[in-house]
Amino acid sequence: MKRGFHMSNKPSIKKYNGKINWDDFTPIPVSDGRVPFTLTVNSDGFILINQKFYDALKSKDVFISKSDDLRMLIINENGESNISFPKNGRKRNLDFCDCFKAKKLSLPVKYDFSYCEESDVWVGECTNFILQKVLSKSTKSQQKKANLMK
Repeated sequence: MKRGFHMSNKPSIKKYNGKINWDDFTPIPVSDGRVPFTLTVNSDGFILINQKFYDALKSKDVFISKSDDLRMLIINENGESNISFPKNGRKRNLDFCDCFKAKKLSLPVKYDFSYCEESDVWVGECTNFILQKVLSKSTKSQQKKANLMK
């Protein structure tokens, strides 16, 4: 017997004895294996697009618009541009990052994009929308007092 190893810690395999009711189960979604067109905004102030999205863009000089709640982005490749993606797909934009901080949203934030043929634009929906916990001044002062007493 090895030290620290006990036979009683070995997980037992339980057999299911009964009839399976298939109506209680739902099939898992079938994945087509494709990598989505993604854009990520990270806490360092970078806007990053994945290689597949970069290759799909007709123009690397694009116009990005955001919804007021930052849950959606629109990328227009036609006409005026407000951002130009280099070959590595990383562009720093601290002002855009500040929009998330102002709304108390945690970074990084990821958007999955699909192409809208009717409007001839890329539409992105946020896939991880998380609000930061905001501490009140009284809570912060209580934490400071607790730290001083340690």
